[in-house]
Order: sequence, then structure tokens, then C-alpha cells
Amino acid sequence: MISALVIAIFSFVFGSYLIPPANATRIKFEQNYIDPRKKKTGDRDIQFKVGPGTIVYFGNFDLPNNTGYHFSMDHFDGHHLVSRLTAQSIQYDSAYQWTINNYQVRNFDGLEETITHGTSIDTTLQIVPNDFIIAATDQQMMTSPQLRNYVKSQKERGLGNIQTFQIEYHSRIASVFSAFILTLIGASLSARKVKGGMGLNIGIGLVLSMGYILFLTVSSTFAIKGNMSPFVAAWIPNLVFAAIAAFLYRRAPN
Repeated sequence: MISALVIAIFSFVFGSYLIPPANATRIKFEQNYIDPRKKKTGDRDIQFKVGPGTIVYFGNFDLPNNTGYHFSMDHFDGHHLVSRLTAQSIQYDSAYQWTINNYQVRNFDGLEETITHGTSIDTTLQIVPNDFIIAATDQQMMTSPQLRNYVKSQKERGLGNIQTFQIEYHSRIASVFSAFILTLIGASLSARKVKGGMGLNIGIGLVLSMGYILFLTVSSTFAIKGNMSPFVAAWIPNLVFAAIAAFLYRRAPN
């Protein structure tokens, strides 16, 4: 258990703080020189909350040009729509500054409606393209505090494509406890003496270890593609293998 504690501490420190910055360098190199297709260049049908009662929508967004198309922004007072802006395109400049092109604004006051048009207007939105253009490897480049803050902010904005970030965050914590569980399994197997040496026990231990990794991968896939909670996906392998560890411990010789 002391050895497992040392492994768990190293696993947590490296996985949460040291490896993510190294991953950022590796992934950037891969995207630039090995497989540029992995680099996220845009997305479609993006909708989320940017402030109290304000919902924005992009039909599609082109990241290299920092331009979104078929843009709309709705303002609500409670459950009532008070204004709706639609635009042909919107372009990000810097520091939350956006330029809206070829727009129309509809203001609602009861049954009355006022419509205004314009060719270009500058506005401030508390979003940047990287907030909603998410690559499959982005979570690997964040430290655990960054992951926690990112998931919290995206939940507040109503974005739903954050399952991989939640799984990554919970898996880093769950992996700390997996060191104790797998160590207990190994110790329980090694305590049993069998004819022909320890080969059989070592084989069982390897199979269980590979089974743990496979189980974690399968449950993570269900969380991303299905309806399983990311928290459950990260922790269910620990719960199952904790039960196996308890069974083997009870069966182990004194």
C-alpha cells in the first residue's frame, strides 16, 4: 500500500500538471507536420448562452478566417423574446471584439415589432472562437484545474460537447485510486502458492490489468457516444475491480 501510494502520487502529479503541457507541444507538432487533418478548422450548428438571457447561434464557423455564418443572437426577458438579431456573417477581431455584417434586428414590444437593418456593426461578446471550436485532443493539453474551470464555464454557457473533458477530469482522479485497487489484486494473487510456480497468478494479474484498461475505454466511449454520466464512466471500472479485489483478498491465504 505504501508503494501504491507513491505510484498514486506520481500518477496524479504527472497526469494533472506535468504531462498536459508536454501534450500541447506534441499535439501541435503532430497537427503541423504529421497529420494536419487532426487540426480543428471549424464546426456547424453551434448554440450556447453568452450572458443572462442572451443566446447565440452559428450556422457554421470557419476557424482559419475567424468568421461565422448564418449568425443569430436572441435576447430574452424571462421566457419572453424581446429582440432577435440575424446576420449573414460575424467576424472575430480580438479581445472579445466582433464585427457583424449585413444584419437585421427585430425588437418586440408586445404585439408590436420594429425592424432595423445595417451593413456592419461592432459589438462585444464575452466569447472567443476557442470557446466553442473544440478539437478531440484539447482536453489532453489542460491541467486538472484548467479542466475543472473549463467544464464549469461551458456548463454555464449551455454547451453540450464537453463529455470528453469531464471524462478526462474524473479519470485523472479515478486513476489515483486504481493504483491501490490493482495493487491489492496483485498482492492477493501473489499470496496464493500454486504448483508449477507463479506463472498462472502472473497471467491472471496481467489479464485483470488489461481488463481494467479495456473496461475504462469502453465506459468512456459509452459516455461520449451514449447517455452514460462521465462521472460514472470514470468510476465504474474502479467499483467493479474493487469488488474483484475484495473477493480475491478474502480468498487469499493468511
